[in-house]
Amino acid sequence: PKLSPQWSYRLGRIFLVLGVLSASASMYTWRGTQVAGGMGFHLVLAVVFAAAFFHKRDLVYVLVLSGVTSLAALVADGLHIEDVLAWLPMMLALCGAGLMLSAVTRRADTLAYGDPLTGAANRRGWDIVFQEAADRHASGDRAMSVLLVDLDNFKAVNDRFGHGGGDDVLKGAVHSWQALLRTGDILARLGGDEFALLLEGVDHAHAMEIGERLVTSVDVQTGVTCSVGVATLGPGADPDLLISAADNRLYAAKHAGRNVVRGIEVNAATTEARLLDVAPSADTTQLPL
Repeated sequence: PKLSPQWSYRLGRIFLVLGVLSASASMYTWRGTQVAGGMGFHLVLAVVFAAAFFHKRDLVYVLVLSGVTSLAALVADGLHIEDVLAWLPMMLALCGAGLMLSAVTRRADTLAYGDPLTGAANRRGWDIVFQEAADRHASGDRAMSVLLVDLDNFKAVNDRFGHGGGDDVLKGAVHSWQALLRTGDILARLGGDEFALLLEGVDHAHAMEIGERLVTSVDVQTGVTCSVGVATLGPGADPDLLISAADNRLYAAKHAGRNVVRGIEVNAATTEARLLDVAPSADTTQLPL
């Protein structure tokens, strides 16, 4: 419980490697005995664990490591044809089962944590990744930025193009935004036409630049614009203030006439009272100490 999610994942990979190495080697060192059967069961458990809880590339590493280790044990014992014929279908079955379970798990994650219309994360997925990022921020000194994005006058879009046309606008906006993001950046649809973007390791100046790109990338042919509120969390600041700070800046962007970006830096001296007292029309700046 004291480890961050990132270090828990790394520790899990170490246990996977140790388990696969010992199980694969023992299966063939003790073949024909009850030990081999038990180690074979442990190997299957390791593959299932990797498929269910780890990235697909880690599962592939586990499968490759398992195959290489067990094959090396066969070679060291003389590479008898009957052993090879038993090893090959077992490895094929193991790979097939692992990859199938991994695909099912990824699909379930998409259904549980993804927005079916736009392909962005949903509110449940956002809450999870934000909390994990907040935990990582608390254990380090990396900057962390949140952008709240709201399409301007979206009701008028639905009235003009119908709800089907409004859905197309939402999907087009998300597609254009995702093309601007890094692999690890998280874009989520919080509801309706409101979106959130999580940027780890991004300082305030860079976050403001990304906000400007989001504004200019919206499809101008539909007449749709967006407003963006940016908040960056400095070292030692309370992550719980980040969402309210970004929401405050989004309100400031709407108040300034829409189709603009407003931002703020949240530092260790910031209090929630001071944050909410900032005038909505204030420009991007750091909060007063």
